[in-house]
Amino acid sequence: MISPSASFRNSSASGRSGRRTRNPCSPRAGSMPSIAAWSGTANIFGWVSRTGPPSQRRSGSRWRPPDLVFVPERDRLDRERIRLRVQALEVPGMDPEFVLADTGALLDRLFRRAADYLDETPSREVEDAPALYTKVVGVTFNGRQDAVASLHPGDRLRLVREPANAHDPHAVRVVGPDGRDLGYLRAQLAGRLSPSIDVGARYHATVMAVTGGGDRTLGVNVFLERDDAGTPPADGVPVRTGGDARPRPSLQAVGGRPSLELNEGRPWPAATAAAFRAMAGGRSVVLALPPGCGWAAALAGAAALNLRDGSCVLLVAPLRRQVYHRTDQLRSRLARLGVRVLPVHGLQGLREREQVVAALRSGEVDVVVASAEVVDEDWVMMHADRISAVLIEAGSGACRIPQLADRPVCVVAAPAASGALERLCPGAEVVCDAPLRTGLRVVDRRGAPDRDAALEEVIGKDEKVVVYAAGREECVQLAQHLRGQGDGRTRRVGYLHGGLPARVRQIVAQAFREGRLDVLVATAALDEEALPSDVRDVLIASLPADRARFLEEFGGAGFGARPVTVTPLFGADEMAARRRALVGRAPDREVLAAIYRELRRWRGDAAWVWPDDGTWAHLSGALPDLPRSAVDGAMAIFEEAGLATREIVLGRSEVQLLPALRRDLGTSLRYREGRRERDAFEEFAQWALRASGFELLQAAAGQGGAS
Repeated sequence: MISPSASFRNSSASGRSGRRTRNPCSPRAGSMPSIAAWSGTANIFGWVSRTGPPSQRRSGSRWRPPDLVFVPERDRLDRERIRLRVQALEVPGMDPEFVLADTGALLDRLFRRAADYLDETPSREVEDAPALYTKVVGVTFNGRQDAVASLHPGDRLRLVREPANAHDPHAVRVVGPDGRDLGYLRAQLAGRLSPSIDVGARYHATVMAVTGGGDRTLGVNVFLERDDAGTPPADGVPVRTGGDARPRPSLQAVGGRPSLELNEGRPWPAATAAAFRAMAGGRSVVLALPPGCGWAAALAGAAALNLRDGSCVLLVAPLRRQVYHRTDQLRSRLARLGVRVLPVHGLQGLREREQVVAALRSGEVDVVVASAEVVDEDWVMMHADRISAVLIEAGSGACRIPQLADRPVCVVAAPAASGALERLCPGAEVVCDAPLRTGLRVVDRRGAPDRDAALEEVIGKDEKVVVYAAGREECVQLAQHLRGQGDGRTRRVGYLHGGLPARVRQIVAQAFREGRLDVLVATAALDEEALPSDVRDVLIASLPADRARFLEEFGGAGFGARPVTVTPLFGADEMAARRRALVGRAPDREVLAAIYRELRRWRGDAAWVWPDDGTWAHLSGALPDLPRSAVDGAMAIFEEAGLATREIVLGRSEVQLLPALRRDLGTSLRYREGRRERDAFEEFAQWALRASGFELLQAAAGQGGAS
């Protein structure tokens, strides 16, 4: 770590004698500014480069590889200030110099492996899962059938990362107890797990069954179990093995303010610093900031300020989407402090929610990010004694929780009239920072008959562009389409969505921020506070999920002198597909009734199996527009509402419906969570499709409308 008293020099700057100094270690003396620093124990040498280190070592010169690369960029909040961003060169599992210097390699990897990340299961659910079942692939090659034949259930296997694998840099090889190769983890699974493995995560692999035999090829089913004692969160920081098993690192700085590291090294804005002082004094506060401009940093700072050994902070977010989004943002900011963040919401399975409860009870979680519906559940308040403070994102409902009335509360909200802010949390101190986005302009292309043509027109300009899409598949398709446009000077187009591993998302966002990507197609997984200040066009290709997401998508754009053009391209023709996707996650009352009636007609009181291809064949034939995922949601809701019982028999889930009588679907957490998500989408969509272009601009600028 470089000490605050480190000295720096520029190899191309004038020395004391007024003459230019020459650094013989640079690729070409005087061609690139360099920085030298003394950390107190070692000399550190770095380059200042716009794109990263040169990809070729120059012969005939005294070339020294840098320890660090500093990329100059304009501060997003203070455009008169230039910062030097430290760019790490050690990225496990890949050649960092090659990837950082050759953007083509990064893009080639993204698009070549695109299909591996389109599974709608959130990547964090795979990366964070404590256990997984899978099959070993490639068992028929290189004489591996003999090695598979020697296995028995219960045998322990070894996983070996192969970052230099010519076919797949994410490859994970599976080795038997006798050292013989068995094959590999599936490419899709390896792509999810390898970034975590590369930063220290460890998995135990156990043979569950050897399949096949006779005339059939042998196969092997394995059970992967994560070793939590040695496993870091997604960003590489080891977790504690118990509530007080390891002292928590010091999180507070002098003056009751969190470390500047949580704000990318910048001083905390005056309003945010005032909110921290209030919380440090045990007072509640309402902090009003423009959406997408410092919310995540403020929440991370408030969390760090209120963590105590043996306690945790509760962050309440309105919807499932925001739960995951804030979890990702807090993990990326708090990981280096050893803070563990866990999400919980009503659309999770019962087992996932129980894991959060267990972590809360044992003291192995520091921040719980919960949806508003989950907070209403009794089990959260059963552990109220462990909660040291409450952070609330506006729109989550009541800001005073009776069981936590004596805890400090921090509400983060969009700027509004002082009376409205005071009503959010009666008795709390109100701190407001309400700049207007005067640099925005709207080009209204909603319902354009040829959306692709409108997209191509915008990216044809030589400006930095961000395009927002609704889902992973649309995100990749748009990026592939835009990447193929133009002449031989194709613009550098990348994509980012929630299916990519956390480390890959960080690398892509960094490439866009540093100017190595011209166009980024992204879903809501993009951290809006990382949006670079030199973005000149924001294209909203699909309806945002809710009003909060619409306002977040602008990040810090529109506060500078140069105008930023916002082009909405969504239209009413999206509504049917978006509603179908929502029903797939959490069916509404009408769909639930149809599924229940059909299953009762078909099976009566008899049990049946789910998931099962035969059951799906019957339901899809009777209800043609039904998404398969809706049946998963319906089973969970039926069980929570007392309409069904479920039992695991020989590894399969047997379900039996109970008489409906007068059951209240509102007793199901999953149903309430889904209803809240549907209502939020419908409310915003109706406004967004009917509002004038001027009303869209007002809302984006923070002057009303959707806010």
